[in-house]
Amino acid sequence: MTHVPSTELRPLLRGLNALLVGLPLALLVCVPGAVGDWIRLFVIVLLEGNALPGMWLLALLPSLVAIGLLVVAVWQFGRFRPDVEEWQADLYHSRLFVLVCLGLAPFLQWAEVKSGVPPGGEFVFRLNVILFTFAAFIFLLHLNLLLRRLATLLPNEVLQADTRIFAKLNPILLLLVLGVVVIYLLIHKLEPTGYRFKQILESVNVQSGRLLLLLVLPSLATTLSMVWKSRQTVLHMLFEPGFYNASPQPPLPAEDASDEVESVSSAGDTNYPADAARSPDRE
Repeated sequence: MTHVPSTELRPLLRGLNALLVGLPLALLVCVPGAVGDWIRLFVIVLLEGNALPGMWLLALLPSLVAIGLLVVAVWQFGRFRPDVEEWQADLYHSRLFVLVCLGLAPFLQWAEVKSGVPPGGEFVFRLNVILFTFAAFIFLLHLNLLLRRLATLLPNEVLQADTRIFAKLNPILLLLVLGVVVIYLLIHKLEPTGYRFKQILESVNVQSGRLLLLLVLPSLATTLSMVWKSRQTVLHMLFEPGFYNASPQPPLPAEDASDEVESVSSAGDTNYPADAARSPDRE
């Protein structure tokens, strides 16, 4: 691999740090019932129910900050290896998906509003939440491909092997989660008539945010492990430039077989007392 200047490695390191913080934060504040509801409840208790005119902006702040970190991460990646066309093309698609998520993030809060919504507005809000969910899943899918492409540009063979495995496993896990979400939405729209089945759906609906969090967590954990290993590689390239470029030591020259053969004293050699004791009597 050719030498990569620090002017390209430092933006890449900042992008990996933003991704390392933004991914778990986005999962916590964007999934309903995870942390976002607790933040809104804290604001309500703190203000004692007296909502200020611009308070709705404060409720949007956690999700906008979390997804904003992902936007910063993807844009910082663009300053690394700008001459590689395939890498820049993958970044273009990632930017598109993350900008869609950023634009639809306010609907996560607006969909919970029950009063003052015009006719048909609730349906539009719910539809935008569904679009946000699909865009977020596609972004996670594409992020695994992006990290695999990044691993090929870094001189770490262990990172390349691990990323190759995780990048194949994570899309399967995410597609399974997406299939479960689609099946749940279809069943919820069909409105089954069974009383027991309705109770199960109501229980799942109440805990839907936490269940979705548990389903996405394995794939997110493996994605974060790839980000962390890439970050460690970039740190070595920045502060230990010879870490991956050190040439292996040449093998030691083979010694002659004649040197390895131990000398054996003859029966008549009496230079040593032990040999003299074993030697035959000359008389």
